[in-house]
Amino acid sequence: PKHPLRIQPIFVGGHDFVQVGTNDSVVAKQWNDFIGFTPDNNSSDLGWVTVNHEMIEANPAIGDGGGMTAFKIKLVGDSIQVVKQTLADGRSGKFMNVKFDGTGNTGMNCGGIISPDGRIWTAEEWWQGNNAAIYAGGAGFTDTTDFTIGNNTGISWANGQTIKRHQNLNWMVEIDPINAQAIRKQYNWGRQPFEGGAIAADNKTVYLGQD
Repeated sequence: PKHPLRIQPIFVGGHDFVQVGTNDSVVAKQWNDFIGFTPDNNSSDLGWVTVNHEMIEANPAIGDGGGMTAFKIKLVGDSIQVVKQTLADGRSGKFMNVKFDGTGNTGMNCGGIISPDGRIWTAEEWWQGNNAAIYAGGAGFTDTTDFTIGNNTGISWANGQTIKRHQNLNWMVEIDPINAQAIRKQYNWGRQPFEGGAIAADNKTVYLGQD
């Protein structure tokens, strides 16, 4: 008898192109891991999918370190289709590179969190103990200068603090899947080799796990 399950490839890391700028696309990073989903409650489309890339790679187009791809999907008949989008920053296409430059880039995007209301966090996993390790002879993070945290974290001890570049890795990072942008590193949740986590139905209680 015919099996009731179907497989439909939608996005392939290292193969599909992601939009990094206006009329500018490059091949996506690889090592797909966590898959997030944020429903679209304002149209007939299903919503936004986010895919982590668990790697550390020097990539001037996408950003050094790890990576993440966001795209929107809809159901047509019994098939999923990717929806072409135009974002506020001018990028247009199907697959969008999530920009982490405002948070000092990210690394080894492993697991993640989907909140009950569709918010997405990506987990920075492999523990980083020094700048030489993340530099990796030029194959990892090419910028190892100190990083200054912004003043909009809502956390008094973090605002304006200057830390070593490797200390800005191994956090939970919230992203905006609709605009394919990082929102914040969640400094108030602590620094550890994160694997993933969960948010309870009260949308307040957070469970965090390390690898």
